[in-house]
Amino acid sequence: MHATSRLKVAGLISSLLLERIKEDIQPLQQLTQARLTFERCREYLASHYLRVSSLADAARSCGVSPVHLCRLFQRFGNETPRSYVVRLKMNHAAERITQGNLPVKVAAAEVGFDDPCHFSRVFKDVHGMPPSKFGSLHAI
Repeated sequence: MHATSRLKVAGLISSLLLERIKEDIQPLQQLTQARLTFERCREYLASHYLRVSSLADAARSCGVSPVHLCRLFQRFGNETPRSYVVRLKMNHAAERITQGNLPVKVAAAEVGFDDPCHFSRVFKDVHGMPPSKFGSLHAI
């Protein structure tokens, strides 16, 4: 093979490799942008969970659609946005119950539950015991 032919082949191979690298990098850039969006949304929810009343409101505040928010949590998180917010609310309520000997009804209202019975069921789902028992076992 002549030197000119080798240079042409080397040039073609280099061009193909560069095109392949561009193709491989593109999904990484998309992944990075999606991950950043997820982190931004998760951070917003962690900061504002007491004020989040619906998935639609949370998504709107994050600048994404509710479907996109759910997909981000499905892709990068281990739970749905709703379960994430509920867990944060129940952890907040648990902390308030144990620190301030707060009645269940007050703790429920503080985290956005109008019905103390519903609050108790959700609390039990998250912590494995009703809030009244949790408060007596974990009192400081």
